[in-house]
Amino acid sequence: MIETAIINPTYIDYVMLGIIQQEARSGYGILKSLKELRPGSFSSSPGTIYPALKRLKKFGLVRDNSSPNSKKKLFSLSSRGQVFLIAWLLDPISMEDVKKRKEELLLRFAFMDELVSQTEKKHFLNSFQLRIKSFIQQMEKELSKEDPEKNSHQRLMIEHQIASYKATLKWTKHALREVL
Repeated sequence: MIETAIINPTYIDYVMLGIIQQEARSGYGILKSLKELRPGSFSSSPGTIYPALKRLKKFGLVRDNSSPNSKKKLFSLSSRGQVFLIAWLLDPISMEDVKKRKEELLLRFAFMDELVSQTEKKHFLNSFQLRIKSFIQQMEKELSKEDPEKNSHQRLMIEHQIASYKATLKWTKHALREVL
């Protein structure tokens, strides 16, 4: 029976849904994929993964595809799980996402491959690009302010952030050419 409570998947839940949608996987297979992807600063230990799988199954977002003779449980995405995953992938990009969750945005794009249309991918990348440009402008404005309290290390940190975001901006332009 599927739980009817409000479902509020966490970031790790969405990442696991993205991994599972690529192909049915065991808990260990998901754990290996998480270690390869390194999608953020959370624990990818069995103590995190297996409770998350149990939660995803309880809410009907994944199903157990194991054969009766198999000792290994294989999980795949349910149609409900696919709806939740696509909604996360297409969630509008905010400035807060760009400032604090850039790696999550890149991972969302990576999971879009077979799930969303070219138009939706293009919209995502254009939105990402616009938010990045705006954030770079904000940081450059901050850098240009003459502040005697700002030491050289703070200035260098902001310069690094600007360079990093400019690299991501360059990547979005490349990705748009590749996707189209």
